Amino acid sequence: REELVGWDDILQELQVSAAERRQLAVAMHLFAEQLERLPDIMQSQGVDDDVIRFLVPHIDIQHRQLKALSMGAH
Repeated sequence: REELVGWDDILQELQVSAAERRQLAVAMHLFAEQLERLPDIMQSQGVDDDVIRFLVPHIDIQHRQLKALSMGAH
């Protein structure tokens, strides 16, 4: 089985209609805006700075992938 490495790939593999796929892409794209604020939320909730520093690159990758989702998802 092929490894799915991006959200576009994952959306394409879902057994849903094109309309549902578009709705999912829009929702995930909008979620990226919330994800962008996650490091600040973590800091305000007392998460250790070293944990935040470790996670920020991973959060950034997910944020970029979600923002890049094709809003017209094939």
